[in-house]
Amino acid sequence: HRRVSTSATTVSGIQPATSSSGSVDEDGWSGRLGVQYDLSDTVTSYLTYSRGYKGPAYNVFFNMQPRDTDALKPETSNTWEVGIKATSWNNRLTTNLAIFHSDYDNYQANFFDTVAGQVVTRLINAGSVSTEGVELDYALQATQQLKLSGALAYTRARIDEFACPPGAAASCNVNGKPLPFSPDWKSYVRADYSIPLDNGLDIELGTDYSWQSEVQYDISQNVDTKQGAYGIWNASVALADYSNGWRVALLAKNLTDKSYSSLLASGGSYIYRAVPRDDERYFGVQLRKDF
Repeated sequence: HRRVSTSATTVSGIQPATSSSGSVDEDGWSGRLGVQYDLSDTVTSYLTYSRGYKGPAYNVFFNMQPRDTDALKPETSNTWEVGIKATSWNNRLTTNLAIFHSDYDNYQANFFDTVAGQVVTRLINAGSVSTEGVELDYALQATQQLKLSGALAYTRARIDEFACPPGAAASCNVNGKPLPFSPDWKSYVRADYSIPLDNGLDIELGTDYSWQSEVQYDISQNVDTKQGAYGIWNASVALADYSNGWRVALLAKNLTDKSYSSLLASGGSYIYRAVPRDDERYFGVQLRKDF
């Protein structure tokens, strides 16, 4: 890669006359190995080991300083997972349970910093991190017309040993702290109900609710970049003719009008807040036609 900034003066977030170039050549391997044991005709257990590899990377933004121009080391991961998959009630109920543990070395992550008064992200090898947890999901065809489904996950994602980047403006005392973008708890429930009509049409009613616990967006653990726990409730009603391949639905998103952020970042004396489309309650129409 090669990057050259022709700016003769400092621009907010850009280094004047910045230039960097480099190349790197690395080999890595990844793969997955598993064994499966059927406890019965309807219950299956498994154990897997996975090796992950993410190749070296470069910072190529114009805000980078010479300290940030060397190639990042490859990131590797080792994951163990054990689980059970089961069906019951004449295959009307399916349940899956998984327990996992992952270790990451030379973890590649964005580290928020400030350059020329502007918040920037520095891509760094953040050290060693790990995640472990339990996931459960189910789907139940309660009646011919009613289907229920849901999921629950607990994930403990933590920074084990942080590699503080040179010249860091933010705190590096983060060992044992949560990984960014990883809430400890997440849950989801959904219900679907269909009403067949005599003329071949179907009325479909659906609703779902998702919830997650507090999440931190900054690896430096800024107290102002935490998003508190929140839940989102959606609903829909649809008219469908599957023999002719069409469906029209009325959608209601974020019915409780819950405001939340998908990213919080600090910049000088400011906090930048990004919000998703359903940060506010909204309604819409969805049309679908199969050809």
